[in-house]
Amino acid sequence: MAAYHDRQGNHDAVREMKRRADLHDERMSSAMHARNNLTKRDTFLPHGLDEKKIGEIRELLAGEKSVRSAWLVCKEHREFANWKHYVMAVDLRFPWYRFTSDNDVRMVLRRLVEGLNLDGYILVIRDEKENKPICKQIRIQQPQAVIHTVG
Repeated sequence: MAAYHDRQGNHDAVREMKRRADLHDERMSSAMHARNNLTKRDTFLPHGLDEKKIGEIRELLAGEKSVRSAWLVCKEHREFANWKHYVMAVDLRFPWYRFTSDNDVRMVLRRLVEGLNLDGYILVIRDEKENKPICKQIRIQQPQAVIHTVG
């Protein structure tokens, strides 16, 4: 469209299209940054999934013996608010007698992300270290978000 308007000598239309494209790029960049970063100041909403889908997720979680508990929520966003952004917080426990590497943890989190068949952006975090305040906020804001517990 910009090339057409440029050929027609309509430079105002070209500038307006560029301005709109730049604005869209800024919004997209902001939205992707927000989806890749969590803070304790974020607002977490109910996941909104039906019982059939929750049942499938519970089966996935039950297959991961290291997952002791899990909470599932949606993160609220201002930019592109209609894009679902699921956040799953998990408490992982490994046998005390077995060495557990960071790679072991990453593999569990990766299997969970890949196994979650959800229509939206998915982030799975472990309830430890820098994520503790975020996980605490999830439990405070959405106490009914727990979808899996063992023991």
